[in-house]
Amino acid sequence: MFLISNGLNIIMKVSYNLLQTYFDTKLPSPEEVEEKLTFHSFEIEGVERVDDDFIIDIDVLPNRAHDSLSHLGIAKELSVILDVPIKSDIFRNKTKKIGKELTESKRLVLNIEDKANVRRHIVALITNVKIKESPKWLRTYLEALGQRSINNVVDATNYVMLSIGQPTHAFDADKLEEKDGTVGIDIRHAKRGEKITLLGGEDEYELDEDMLVLSDIHNCKALDVAGVKGGVVAELDNDTTSIVVSAANFDQTNIRKTSQKLKLRTDASTRFENGLSPEIAYYGLTELVTLIQELAGGVVEGYVDVYPKKTTMQYKIGISLDEVNKLLGTNINNKEVEDILKRFKFSYEKVKPLDKVLTLAPTFKGVPYIAVGEIRYDNCKRFSCSSLINYLFVQGGVALPSISIDQYIYGTPVKREDLEPGDVIFSNTKNGNVRYESVNYLKGTKVPEGVDHCGLYVGEGRVIHATRYSGEVVEEELVSSNQFKNVVGYRRMTDNNEHYVVEIPFERLDLRIKEDLIEEVGRVYGYSNVGEEIPKKDKETRVNKRYYYAERIRDFLTKEGFTEVYTYSLRDKGELELENPFASDKNFVRSTLQEGVEESIILNEKNISVLGVSDIKIFEIGNVFKEGKEYMSVCLGVSKQEEEYDYLVKSLFDELKISTVGQWNKRTYEFNLDNILDLLSEPEGYDVRPDNISLSYKPFSLFPVVLRDIAVWVPEDISGDDALSMVLKEAGELLIQSSIFDEYKKDNRVSYAFKLVFQSQKKTLSDEEVNKIMKKITNFLNNQTDFKVR
Repeated sequence: MFLISNGLNIIMKVSYNLLQTYFDTKLPSPEEVEEKLTFHSFEIEGVERVDDDFIIDIDVLPNRAHDSLSHLGIAKELSVILDVPIKSDIFRNKTKKIGKELTESKRLVLNIEDKANVRRHIVALITNVKIKESPKWLRTYLEALGQRSINNVVDATNYVMLSIGQPTHAFDADKLEEKDGTVGIDIRHAKRGEKITLLGGEDEYELDEDMLVLSDIHNCKALDVAGVKGGVVAELDNDTTSIVVSAANFDQTNIRKTSQKLKLRTDASTRFENGLSPEIAYYGLTELVTLIQELAGGVVEGYVDVYPKKTTMQYKIGISLDEVNKLLGTNINNKEVEDILKRFKFSYEKVKPLDKVLTLAPTFKGVPYIAVGEIRYDNCKRFSCSSLINYLFVQGGVALPSISIDQYIYGTPVKREDLEPGDVIFSNTKNGNVRYESVNYLKGTKVPEGVDHCGLYVGEGRVIHATRYSGEVVEEELVSSNQFKNVVGYRRMTDNNEHYVVEIPFERLDLRIKEDLIEEVGRVYGYSNVGEEIPKKDKETRVNKRYYYAERIRDFLTKEGFTEVYTYSLRDKGELELENPFASDKNFVRSTLQEGVEESIILNEKNISVLGVSDIKIFEIGNVFKEGKEYMSVCLGVSKQEEEYDYLVKSLFDELKISTVGQWNKRTYEFNLDNILDLLSEPEGYDVRPDNISLSYKPFSLFPVVLRDIAVWVPEDISGDDALSMVLKEAGELLIQSSIFDEYKKDNRVSYAFKLVFQSQKKTLSDEEVNKIMKKITNFLNNQTDFKVR
């Protein structure tokens, strides 16, 4: 494989020499290319020299897999970063044709059963090809990238995938059944239990009805697992003279599920499951046909292109200079933004949104009405009321929700007397699909009056809208329009400040909202160029009362020697059960903190010697779900129940200036913080913490401890601390805890008994190792005047 999965990321092998073929200008050294890509685009896993080439392992994140799992994609990245033009971009070549002429095949038949999961499929029939060894230049590129050369046609399919990112495949046309002078491919769902042997292996794979296959249209034999790998039924061999070449686009979720079920991940499936534009399929096939004719000869008999839902309008994103600088924290000027957009080869225009909207709107009068419009597919040939509004504002660089009620919620309310040209009017016609709640924009937001229609106010009391009454886009007097008799409200969608309206290339599926585009500007501008500036405080911070008092309680308990713990919020019992628990003992939301705190006490009691404490004092503050509601609870836990803790609880509530609530349950004390919030005084602001607190961190060991006791007689003028310091001096770094646990005086001497805890950060200590240390300590103490180890 040319790709290696690294969790969510994908590591792609890229040939430095192949990248160079995209440029007339000499590229910087591989090391400099690595540095530029690292600081502006991708992480680089490594650079390796292979003969006369350098192979760069590029870590491509999923959001860039749409366009960057190809040498062309990486070349375009370098072009932008280095500000050096590439020779040509095939995706911008609108005259590229299959073979010498674009002719529809008379012999080739293509059928798609599931047009939702097969977004496009294009095939071509090439006759009189000659299968042979690939030329040296092609073998060299493939072998440098770790791919074994097969033959000229198969190598051509791999090269096209490496080049532009579109998986392609070639079938032996003579191995397809011919009927009535035709051969063909049917893309259908597999039958449950259907089996197929794939290329390069002898094992059969069993399929199910959720998987897609390419099959012979006349005899139904499966030829290929769609989007994953080809089968042996129509495999090319040295006798092949006619081929069917194929380029497709599949639903990414379907391909991913198929790949996972079969436990088979390929270069093709990796690309498809991350999403590709259906437009790339056409260019993939044109490149493949051209290369095959160069390497194997042949005549293109014709093609078939099935594109069930063709987009007619590219995405457009609007950004303003103010939005760019606010989001990035920069002071980029117009010239710098325009320079970056030009380096990306993005088409753009500078517009004032409302001027653009009001100029365009009258040009659509008379365009037919449709109940549900999709602006990317309708090609301005028909509009619904909301799709007209959506389209107009997109051209002005403002992205709106697609449904009228969501547009209503999105906009800023204005009064009728304040209406200005470019505002949008919303109504409830009482005769359409009236909605009372947001569909996509802010789900759950209610609009009691209901909305089902909208129109653009163009001034002088007139409105332009797409209406079912007239069956087209019309301009009318607002007061006399049937569909605005019951106006719900008026909304302002934008100001008229200048925007860049940028047309997004079809392959850039990662650019869909203005923040995406601003990020592109930022990374090319260079994040190292973003200065440090403390954000200005626009308004006073609102104090969250619950958080404030949780912090007060936390501070009080930690000062009293308690340690905060975090326990699992999912338990094996409770009131609220999960529909899809990830473990059988974690299928309920906890209804109390007590169980988790008690378990933590038990666990820490086992390690009390390591902790160096005489008893366990812990607490937790967290949410629980009980009696049909969620609330924040506080729970204290102690290993020894003593009267001093009753006093501590009383002191806590005295600190809060309310009466004590809650009670001890053996070793835990829990109370509902939310229930007492109304009793607590309103905080004026958060407590300012000192910024000079010294913090340190020491990793804990994963290895077990070894315990030892030692008792020693010393003169009565030697204190316990003095004796312990002698022990510490000889014990070394493996001694992690020490304490005096017994003291006994007799005949002008004192016996001190010490508990010693040994532990290593690197391994499990043996008795022999610890005994050696204890012997060293013993010898040292016995050599002191009037000292005697017992």
